[in-house]
Amino acid sequence: MGAGLGFTLFGYMFSLFVEPLQSAFGWSRGAIGGVLVAVPITALALPAIGAAIDRFGPARIIGLSTVGLSASYLLLTGMDGDIGRFYAGYGLAALLGSATGPIGYARVLVSWFEAARGTALALMLAGGSIAAAILSPLLSATIETAGFRAGFAVLAGAALLGGGAALALGLRLGPVTSVSRADESDQPLGSRRTFMLLGCSLFLAGIPAIGLASQLQPLFVARGFGAGAAAAMIGILALAVLGGRLVTGVLLDRLRPTVVAATVMIVAAAGALVLAVPGGHAAVAVVGVLCIGLSQGAELDLLSFLCARYFGLSRYARTYGKLFLCYAAALPLGGLLFGLSYDLTGSYATALGVSAGLLASSAVLFLLLEPRAKP
Repeated sequence: MGAGLGFTLFGYMFSLFVEPLQSAFGWSRGAIGGVLVAVPITALALPAIGAAIDRFGPARIIGLSTVGLSASYLLLTGMDGDIGRFYAGYGLAALLGSATGPIGYARVLVSWFEAARGTALALMLAGGSIAAAILSPLLSATIETAGFRAGFAVLAGAALLGGGAALALGLRLGPVTSVSRADESDQPLGSRRTFMLLGCSLFLAGIPAIGLASQLQPLFVARGFGAGAAAAMIGILALAVLGGRLVTGVLLDRLRPTVVAATVMIVAAAGALVLAVPGGHAAVAVVGVLCIGLSQGAELDLLSFLCARYFGLSRYARTYGKLFLCYAAALPLGGLLFGLSYDLTGSYATALGVSAGLLASSAVLFLLLEPRAKP
């Protein structure tokens, strides 16, 4: 509940605000979408936020972050047409609400779970997809009937509800700020080399993941699909992301994590190659989308799990913040890759081919990580 109703939820709901803001203030869609650059910029603060979580405990920082996120949403209800205020409010939400995402809640779970750590993390990360499926119709109806200001007020209330539930029902159940036993992963294994390999693998995997997510509907329209069929592919992708996240979490608990990670990337690379072939039957395209969705659902699973496995728990959140920064750096590059591919060649085939290469390279880097026995 906490992670699903935190700042991650805004990523799922952002598109619902585009047309209402355009109608209310006359802003272009490009100007509205440009606010998303705040995500990689504010990610620069994640290592410091992670250090605070490690030092003061996740409950305190998540509580403060929940209040800050809700206040930022309420700030957005008072917009008067100055787009700078929109950018400021969104940036504050991304910054102050960052601990309501995986960096805060993953730190809780890795200190509680060992044998089922991957499964626990996957269930937590599934919260965003579940919350979006439940709240999307409600928020859409609210915005349609009462305006975008009411929509931001709903998000503010949802953030308080989720964070409050997590604090009251979950974070007070045990001493989550301390490590109960000596975890062998607290003794770093080739720490600098491991960090570079893991960071680069996440960066390479993030470029095609973000690029495909941002251009999926136009991609299928360019392949000759109707608008309705192209939109249906987005729904299939969302289901694949959720399924991939859960399956990957379970497999991480049962198989060698580096092999699981590499396999996920290879499957996604195959999906990109399938979509790169022009024309083709709709069923083949669905297979490609499913393969890519597996990767998009797995990346934060892999980050959360492997961070604990290789760097331990005492500095988990700050290390998580640094690794997530590597992933966030891929956000603008993914959209740029796919946009330029279409502008220069009239198709997405080049971007899909490059994506397959990047995902395969990511798989190789995962395999270069030194294997570790389970704690």
